[in-house]
Amino acid sequence: MAGDPRADEGLRRLRTEGDALAGELRTLAPEDWDHSTNCDPWTVRLLVGHAVRACESYLTSVERGLRGELEPAFTREQRVARMHEIAAQEPACIVADLHVVLDRFEQGFGSLRPEQLDTRAAH
Repeated sequence: MAGDPRADEGLRRLRTEGDALAGELRTLAPEDWDHSTNCDPWTVRLLVGHAVRACESYLTSVERGLRGELEPAFTREQRVARMHEIAAQEPACIVADLHVVLDRFEQGFGSLRPEQLDTRAAH
């Protein structure tokens, strides 16, 4: 872990909630992925695609921040295209992407030294 109690707790909670979300998503029938959500007009697949893409972008921002690069890595159009790319996959692939990004998030933040947790990055 990161060696910081708050960061370590955040990573534990992320894993717990991320695994619970993946478990719920695995129970959905294929047609359920195209149902609307409370985040109108997003469907379940778009909302999960957004969450996966957001984690990817956040990790990229932190990696760039650690190198002193504070400009955003992706344009809005690139972020939207990536979200749609993820969402267009079969549900099992979307859930697999969620697991991959959760692992990357845990590894990336878990490997930071406490003093690196205050690093500035684009958001």
